[in-house]
Amino acid sequence: MTPNTRFLIVDSEPRVRSIVAEWLRSRQFIVAEAGTAGEALDQMAEDAAEIVVCDTGLADRDGIWLARQMRRQFPQTALVITTGSGGTPSPSTLDSNAIGYLPKPFTEQQLMQTVDWALRWRRANGG
Repeated sequence: MTPNTRFLIVDSEPRVRSIVAEWLRSRQFIVAEAGTAGEALDQMAEDAAEIVVCDTGLADRDGIWLARQMRRQFPQTALVITTGSGGTPSPSTLDSNAIGYLPKPFTEQQLMQTVDWALRWRRANGG
């Protein structure tokens, strides 16, 4: 794992954002949080995260829409999609160009495995 990597956690549930952020901060990652797609895009414009963990269910926009916007605007950012629907990712989730998918509820270990994959993806893609 690479400490000081910048993350953005996007989830409309403050408790989920807080837990995920704490897991990442405990490993020395730099973590920002957003509750809406609008907040997430504003934060990315200010200081782009290297890895974004984004829920599909946001209040202002669909998380898949946000993932597609981020892929266009920030192509070197690794996108991880989370969803409360569980099971197999939907076709729209798979079409979002995310590099990882985590059904809720997920464990800290599952998150860290996905983070490791995201870090490897960034290294392989010039990040």
